[in-house]
Amino acid sequence: MKPMTQDQLALLAGVAANPDHDLPKLVYADWLLEFGTTDQDRATEEWIRMGRPSKACVAAPELRQWVRYNWRRLCPN
Repeated sequence: MKPMTQDQLALLAGVAANPDHDLPKLVYADWLLEFGTTDQDRATEEWIRMGRPSKACVAAPELRQWVRYNWRRLCPN
């Protein structure tokens, strides 16, 4: 596992400080898309975006299918 950068730690602190808001999560997802280097970074970015706009959205059949297809990549352990 690679060490986190200061930017990454600051972004995660923003997410933790505002768990009910989408904006800090989306900023972190953007950062992962631009600066992520591992498949886990990409999977995390996708997971953040998939979990957004609402919990009802997660119940959509195409999203359930996406989760089933990508589960091992998202949670390798």
